[in-house]
Amino acid sequence: MPSKSAKPRSPKTLFLTPEEQQVQEAEEQLPSLPGVSVLAGILFELTQEAAIDEKGRAKHKLEHGLRLDAYRTEKDIGVALSRTDVPPGADEVGIVVEALGWTHVQEERKEMGGRNWVLLQRGQALPAAPPAPEADEDPPTGRCGRRVRRPCGT
Repeated sequence: MPSKSAKPRSPKTLFLTPEEQQVQEAEEQLPSLPGVSVLAGILFELTQEAAIDEKGRAKHKLEHGLRLDAYRTEKDIGVALSRTDVPPGADEVGIVVEALGWTHVQEERKEMGGRNWVLLQRGQALPAAPPAPEADEDPPTGRCGRRVRRPCGT
């Protein structure tokens, strides 16, 4: 008979390795980030501070080991979300991207200095598709692609 303390596995976790399940359970137990509007204010201040700081960096500690960093890049300001024990989850990254208001984001995950990092930089939109060629009034017909003209009245 299974012990009462064992939790039934949800359908989401049935096919995860024990390590992946442990990470997912840890993420589910952690409280979420502040609301998008509060986070947007924090990120605005961080990016402004990083832009004028001589080292080009600024950081803000959140609850439960989460930290936001802003850093200068060659062309813009990047933002990083990090945590010491488990990597930031996709939901947390999504909230940060929403708060930033960026439509295109380049995301890179790293482990460095005892922290799990998600580095975010403003991405570029894909180039627009070239305009479609204008359609001819009299489309080509036949095998050779020449226009076939038929005499009127036949």
